[in-house]
Amino acid sequence: MQTTAQSNLESRIKQNEYTGRGIVIGRDFQGRWIQMYWLSGRSSNSHNRRLIAKNSDLHVQTLKPEIERPDLLVYCAMRESGKRYIVSNGLHTDAIWESVQAGGTVQAGLQNFQYEDDEPHFTPRIAGYLDCTESEALLMLVILKKQPQSLTTLRQFFFYDDVPLNYGYCLTTYQKNGNPLASFEGEPFLVPLSGDANSILKHYWQALHPTTKIALAIKTIDSQNPSCLFIENRY
Repeated sequence: MQTTAQSNLESRIKQNEYTGRGIVIGRDFQGRWIQMYWLSGRSSNSHNRRLIAKNSDLHVQTLKPEIERPDLLVYCAMRESGKRYIVSNGLHTDAIWESVQAGGTVQAGLQNFQYEDDEPHFTPRIAGYLDCTESEALLMLVILKKQPQSLTTLRQFFFYDDVPLNYGYCLTTYQKNGNPLASFEGEPFLVPLSGDANSILKHYWQALHPTTKIALAIKTIDSQNPSCLFIENRY
């Protein structure tokens, strides 16, 4: 497991020039849950952003007010509904939150969403959901992406109920750099989560490609204390 996780980190993140946006959910060495989200980009428009905390929420904020496609680039990336924790790469964070807050499901919150309308890339919408209301937490990772030969949306939901300490599952929007960009393929992959939150933040910030990385955030979650956000911004 350790070899697989480290190999995935090296080949799919560290040696990957462009992952797009990324989500990791897993557990640290003490059993606390970790939610991670990062921004990376290729254009000056994408780089005109940073991550900020507003109480327990994580928001994508512009550095300068002028930005193209704010509907795709400015949003709340992390929210909480009781002991349910949401992370995503777009406005669907709020839609999932509204559904869960009203007693609904993640699937219901996403029913009016598909992949992003940024042709030719058709960027996938990704999301992570952690439900800690029961003694055994439930982890879900989601990707909505364009079907290869049509405009229909492929909706994939991955569920995990037994996540080992020091590991997490990762989902990114893209496979690698290219034009057009290829959407993520396959199942979320295992990655290491070694050390405390600051160590994990530092390790992944160093792993992200130096020319495309923009911002990275980690939220720690345990049953005894309020969640805590740790953020690293390039700008």
